[in-house]
Amino acid sequence: MQPVFQRISAAISHTMAFYEIDKIRDHMFIFSGKDANSSYKVDWYEWVLKESHKRMEDEIMQTINTCDHNTQVYLFENLKEWLEEDRIKETYSLLIRYEIHKYNQRIYDEFLNQLNEEIEKFQSTDDFKNREHLEEYVIEEPEYRNYGLLSFQRESTGKIKKTPKINYKFYCIEKKLEWINLEYLPDYINMLTKLIDNFRYILTKYVKMYDEGKIKAHNVIYIHAPMQANILPSPKKELPAPGQERKLKVKLTVDQLVYLFRLLHDEALFDVMEQKDIYEFIADNFETPKTTGKRISTTKIESSFCSPELATAKSLVPIIRRLQDAAQKR
Repeated sequence: MQPVFQRISAAISHTMAFYEIDKIRDHMFIFSGKDANSSYKVDWYEWVLKESHKRMEDEIMQTINTCDHNTQVYLFENLKEWLEEDRIKETYSLLIRYEIHKYNQRIYDEFLNQLNEEIEKFQSTDDFKNREHLEEYVIEEPEYRNYGLLSFQRESTGKIKKTPKINYKFYCIEKKLEWINLEYLPDYINMLTKLIDNFRYILTKYVKMYDEGKIKAHNVIYIHAPMQANILPSPKKELPAPGQERKLKVKLTVDQLVYLFRLLHDEALFDVMEQKDIYEFIADNFETPKTTGKRISTTKIESSFCSPELATAKSLVPIIRRLQDAAQKR
């Protein structure tokens, strides 16, 4: 059985995560002022990473002071390979630029697709087809009030609600593209360079001691021949890079899944600073039968969350009732 170094693996994963788009986007939005009220996130991310580096060093010291020769060779030969990794040797700015380019292109494509859908929907309405531009009119409809636990349960008030409207022949684009602005990339590179330097400093310090023969095993195992580095497996198989977590697959549509989270949010059961944290959580941790192997678009999630369809809400009523019945039987 091969040794497992959990704290070292965690430190590597946390460090490599700063080359992934989620961390890059969060930091760049804060630097650019788009997420001005969440500057605590930067301090929090850095604190978590530095703490993982400390725990990594503690596990290296533990291995030096308590483990046999075989375990020490296995660890340090793996760490030597990680020191040759492009993302560790220096701050790999080209990779970061590439991730930003992919993100911006994806956001732009999603924006265009959604825009085309909304324009097509807008142009298919009776108002667009039958009314003149800037024509004023009034919509009369029964007035309802909400009641009960679920917000889509309504009853008539017996009154008629009159709403004045102005018809427009041109679709107005209100949403803005959430680009990552490369103007603030140097800020991110400078921050990450300090973290990478700290990580590399710790590894280099102990690998140098190992290469100079200054690390001796405390539980000595007799070996007939010297252990060769080339018989050790690659560290990248034993100390996995981040971003490969499995997502939870649910037997719901995206709209149904998002509406469940909307119900929980409306009951104030989430302690989040911004709704977009919920959108990112859904995208990062769930997949539906139609999104297997893909990341659910946060733009789609936001649209479903903010403007749920009545049909979606009604489709969840049987599920909610079954859950209610099950809770009452407990």
